[in-house]
Amino acid sequence: MFLAGFEIDLKILYRNKYKSLLIGGSSFLVPFSLILSFCFWMGWPYRTAGVLGVALSTTSLAIVFPILREKGLLRTSAGQLLLSSAMVVDIASMLMLLFLFYQPSLANSVLLGALLAGFFPVKKFVFRLFERYQGNRGEFELKLLFLVILTFSLLAEEAGIHEAVICFVLGVLFSEIDPSHEALMEKLNSVVFSLLAPLFFFHVGSMIRFSEIDGRVIGLFFLFLFLSLGGKFLGTYAPLRLFSAPVARFGAVLFNYRLSFGLVAAIFGLRRGIIDSSLFNVILLCVLFSSLAAVVIEKKFLGTPALSFPLPEKAGEGLAGIAAAPADAVVSDPEKP
Repeated sequence: MFLAGFEIDLKILYRNKYKSLLIGGSSFLVPFSLILSFCFWMGWPYRTAGVLGVALSTTSLAIVFPILREKGLLRTSAGQLLLSSAMVVDIASMLMLLFLFYQPSLANSVLLGALLAGFFPVKKFVFRLFERYQGNRGEFELKLLFLVILTFSLLAEEAGIHEAVICFVLGVLFSEIDPSHEALMEKLNSVVFSLLAPLFFFHVGSMIRFSEIDGRVIGLFFLFLFLSLGGKFLGTYAPLRLFSAPVARFGAVLFNYRLSFGLVAAIFGLRRGIIDSSLFNVILLCVLFSSLAAVVIEKKFLGTPALSFPLPEKAGEGLAGIAAAPADAVVSDPEKP
């Protein structure tokens, strides 16, 4: 979750704030509302409905970003709009998790206030240490970053907040790290994707109970898959067509990639007794097959949207370069000069 937050570029998000709020908000709320309505119609508790709604309404920014980069769309205003809208979906998912499941008490509120108050001083202190020990052979920067993440995660659990929410916020704060520390983030990515991510997905896979996949689970799977895919497509396509018609269909399919947020919400619900193992299986199957469906449609039928996008001459690489590029250096629609 820290890396998911770290991928949020606040400059790009601010540049497209109004459009992104409309597209990202619609992309999250339409499938969330459809799933919530069905769960209420079934008479399920609101917290069960909330877990299902959040888990099946997310978009994986960790998948959206590399696909946009691979297709060369990050240098277009349409690509930046897609990226910032996916950021809004991630933020909405985290806020909804916090809103639905936080149980306030005096002790929790005090600890939460201390956590929030400590974010910026810790960020300033850590950034100073990063500057001082940059390139240290003992990997001091990486160890310090893990220490900060672990400490805030433990405090978040004591405050009654899911640690994923706090890690996500930390990632957003640390996304403003100096580009000279790019090597540090590459090392963090290596540790996460070579060790921690495989362990996480292995753990999730081990929680599936195939013996419990019966007719009811299969029926709910197809129903929720239809609601999540259709709701996400409509909720993304309709507002995106208003601002960038050439990428509307592409973006609507792209936003159907789901991964870590959906799994985190499912595990959270199962551990708290909010959902049972059968609904946990339904969520995992929907997350898996919605992403597979998005892969097939995107690869076989859509390809890369036809956009023209002159590259800025002096902009840097990656998100930092995109943020540095002038607004008129990219073209969102081939028909427009």
